Amino acid sequence: ERRLGNALIPPRFASKTFANYRASSKEQSAALKACRQYAERFDEHRAAGRCMLLLGNVGTGNTHLGSAIAAHVVREHGALAFGKASFGRDAEYSEAQAYERLIAPALLVIDEVGATKQTEFEQAALFNVINGRYEQQLPTVIISNLMPAELPAALGDRCVDRLRENGGIALVFDWGSERARAGNE
Repeated sequence: ERRLGNALIPPRFASKTFANYRASSKEQSAALKACRQYAERFDEHRAAGRCMLLLGNVGTGNTHLGSAIAAHVVREHGALAFGKASFGRDAEYSEAQAYERLIAPALLVIDEVGATKQTEFEQAALFNVINGRYEQQLPTVIISNLMPAELPAALGDRCVDRLRENGGIALVFDWGSERARAGNE
């Protein structure tokens, strides 16, 4: 549990598991199965440096499943999914140390990719992290509300190409928002 706390999974998603993901369609069941298999076979994916992309509509559960992957990997494989860094003046560590901390974990989950218009610095920082992990053959899970065709604009072609290498797994969450549906019941 201490390792899980160190993984920096936000409180809203700390309790998200494969067991409490509501799969009410064939597509949702397929996404759940693929994410569960990725987590359960993490040693194989880590050895291959295989990444996973959870892409699609808002409210479809991609962050839920990404959090479930991270929690499973931390609990079952002892891997730390460190996911917070700051490059500001008030940061507790240098830019080089921040990159080091983001490149080193056995698994890194990056959520909300493309949620805002990125600056050149942010796109370069993401490239440095993704490329550093690529060079070390370490898997990364990218979560985004962008569709596959939109991802290169947010990450750049080089990043997307690296994430797809060696059998990178891309899942498209193209169904309606669960939050919107739950609000209308």
